[in-house]
Amino acid sequence: MTREALLEPIISSVRKGTALSRYTILEYFADWEILPFEFEGRHIWTMVVKGTEVHIALAPDWQPRASMRGAVRAFLKPMFDEFGFLTTRVRHERPEQKEFVKRIGFTPTWKDGDVEYYLLGDLPFERKS
Repeated sequence: MTREALLEPIISSVRKGTALSRYTILEYFADWEILPFEFEGRHIWTMVVKGTEVHIALAPDWQPRASMRGAVRAFLKPMFDEFGFLTTRVRHERPEQKEFVKRIGFTPTWKDGDVEYYLLGDLPFERKS
């Protein structure tokens, strides 16, 4: 998959409710790392990463499942090994995205006029012994 194809879910998500052009979004993410996540042989999300900040866009027809928790944990582990935490932000008018990042384990830290900020302080989905 090309970089642009991997970015397509991110571009679609960012463009919802904004006047940003495809070109502007591609330019913004030019220096971000792009990490595709596959589960059971299928591309299910694209994550863009810059330092500790991450943003995830699900493939349009994918529904998260509890069975993928171990795979999500393994996917995020290298970033935790490097940084020890992750951050993200979600616009206020996107409640579905807020619920998704909370399900992964992000907790809200603060809000401003347009955005709510989140912190993932521990690697998610640790098995309880």
